[in-house]
Amino acid sequence: MELLAPAGNKEALIQAIANGADAVYLGYTAFSARQGAGNFDKQEISEAIALAHLYHVRVYVALNTLIKESEWPALDDAVKVIAASKADAVIVQDLGVASLIRRKFPLLPIHASTQMALHNAQGARFAKKMGFSRVVMARECPLSEIRLACKEGVEIEVFVHGAMCVCQSGECLFSSMVGSRSGNRGRCAQPCRMDYWFEGKKGAWLSPRDMMLRDDLPLFEKAGVTSLKIEGRLKRPEYVSEVVASYRRALTKQSLPVCDEREKLLQIFNRGGFMRGHAMGQEDADIVYPARVNHMGVPLGQVIGMHNGMARIRLEKPLHNGDSLRFEGMKEIEAVYSGKELTAGECALCRLRESADIPIGTAVTRLLDSEQMKNALRELPKIPVDMRLKCVAGEPMALSVYDTTVSGDIVQAAQKSPATAEGLETLLRKAGGTAFHVRGVSIQTQNAFAPVSVINQLRRDALLAYESARAEGFYKEGQKALPPLDLHAIKSPSLSYEKAVRSDNPADFSDSTLNLFEPLCYDDAMLEGLDTPVWLCLPMMCTAAELGDIVKTVEAAKGQIQGLVLQTIGQYGVETSLPLAAAEGIPVWNKSAADLLLSLGFRFFIASPELSLSELEALRGYPLLAQTTGRVRLMTLSHCPRRTAMGLKKDRAGCRLCEQRPLPPLSDRMNAAFPLKRTRLKSGCKIAVMNSVPLDNENEEPRLRALGFVPLHEGDAPTGASTKGHLYHPVE
Repeated sequence: MELLAPAGNKEALIQAIANGADAVYLGYTAFSARQGAGNFDKQEISEAIALAHLYHVRVYVALNTLIKESEWPALDDAVKVIAASKADAVIVQDLGVASLIRRKFPLLPIHASTQMALHNAQGARFAKKMGFSRVVMARECPLSEIRLACKEGVEIEVFVHGAMCVCQSGECLFSSMVGSRSGNRGRCAQPCRMDYWFEGKKGAWLSPRDMMLRDDLPLFEKAGVTSLKIEGRLKRPEYVSEVVASYRRALTKQSLPVCDEREKLLQIFNRGGFMRGHAMGQEDADIVYPARVNHMGVPLGQVIGMHNGMARIRLEKPLHNGDSLRFEGMKEIEAVYSGKELTAGECALCRLRESADIPIGTAVTRLLDSEQMKNALRELPKIPVDMRLKCVAGEPMALSVYDTTVSGDIVQAAQKSPATAEGLETLLRKAGGTAFHVRGVSIQTQNAFAPVSVINQLRRDALLAYESARAEGFYKEGQKALPPLDLHAIKSPSLSYEKAVRSDNPADFSDSTLNLFEPLCYDDAMLEGLDTPVWLCLPMMCTAAELGDIVKTVEAAKGQIQGLVLQTIGQYGVETSLPLAAAEGIPVWNKSAADLLLSLGFRFFIASPELSLSELEALRGYPLLAQTTGRVRLMTLSHCPRRTAMGLKKDRAGCRLCEQRPLPPLSDRMNAAFPLKRTRLKSGCKIAVMNSVPLDNENEEPRLRALGFVPLHEGDAPTGASTKGHLYHPVE
């Protein structure tokens, strides 16, 4: 299996390579979903890829944001830069970008980003059909679904370590709708890491623990997974070093004791300890850690005395000069220890401010281990090479590094002392300042005059030539031309409806509207009570089996169902004869994406709530529904806040708590209340976090109709507080 590491900047890239990564993923300065990372500009990305290829490490460039129509020329330029830099693949979220690359850069492989929310075998099937060489599975996938996806004949990549989004992959609008910083544009403000009030309790009910699947890697290998992905493009190089080294040891079965491996990983960074996540079947209270959203560190000891601002600590672990400590309590205090190294069982004195009054028994945590940080950074290893030198009077001088040869001028005959093999070897072994270590030297020489400067220059030229040849050879090994994407030009179907209605209540529908039915429970009885033809909205996320069961139920009731509204593009892989449409979870931000969906047979699409009116105007004439009333779905959760607050960790599928008492909203520090909407599936509920205020854009409907769009209503027009969303406030 491939070990795939993050590289937010050059220093992190070096640590990934030095510690045994098989591949790295990094961002270009434009259109990367981690705009807060250092990322790489045009020159830097070329140099980074050349360096990685020299060490036979693959490079995948994240181009995984949604692209506005106005940005298309800049996007085209970015792909040209990435292709010219010889990237091994591009990680893509936007279907329009995927279409562009397939048409114009057929030698550039594309990976389906986790932001595409491909979460089952049907999604992997779609990706293969579209020419994606790899699928990065949605982070909330169970191993059973990963195993099925691996059978679809496309490479499968899974996250195994680091921070995880709490929302269904690629479907989060929270940061965008409450603050205009779009997670789909790489600018997430992380509202999931904030405290909320829920049923009288305050906590970070949307903040997951960090993932750690180091001890489960054999299960992924058995499932057929191609690549193991470490999260962390925003993390420091030391983090990359320690995590990559630990997972490399796991893969090569050269691990430290399990407790030591875990301790090192916890110390470098953990949020709420570690979880094994949805992949390993964990649920609710095992997933979310509401008590803290930042680095937890590791327990170090406890306070046994206080005097004049000096805390006396009984140590459970060694303490080093420069270690960063936190004193837990009502008001946490942080400090840096200064003093000699101490061992477990000894007592340490740590100076705090004089007014500090810390109770006896207070737990002390080490946030940063100065020794770990000092030893974490490693140098790139030297690459061993063998050389052959021909230095014979009357013939051109030639130096070969393996199959790469550089030649010099005709060798002059020696007038006095000819060059010796020993002397020439000494000069050739001086490879300092390069990436190489000269392992073996073979020399053929006869009566040759060989100036030191000539040999030195020939050595430099030969190593430089081999460096280029080695990197180029590695790149060409992985190149495979993709078949052209067969897109059929299809005229945009017109929508003759005055408005569309989306609801979970059949009583809201009429014969004069385009009706989108979104059940609260997907089971065999979900279509009962329908007396008006509807388009059925599929759930935001479901297993392959659940999706198959839903389609069977629908196929048996075709008279009631006009078509299926897909929530993610991966659901296009489902086998059905019904017409298809795309909900907001299949984002259409540009004409290229719209044309691709039309070529696939989609009848209409629902506009992303993140698009402004001017951005919608760029899509004039396409069969779009634009939501004008109702609350926008901010997140879809695979955990339940109520079950989490109750400490429940098992049996989500059998839970019936909400049948006794509906879920109340989450409330933030500004007293904004975010309703929770439950959708029941056989595998358990999905919880939608809805915006605190509904949309009120009914007065914009004439303008939307003039563009050829159909207004979409969800509920009545609001009578209280409301929002116009992004209609006049484009996202960053």
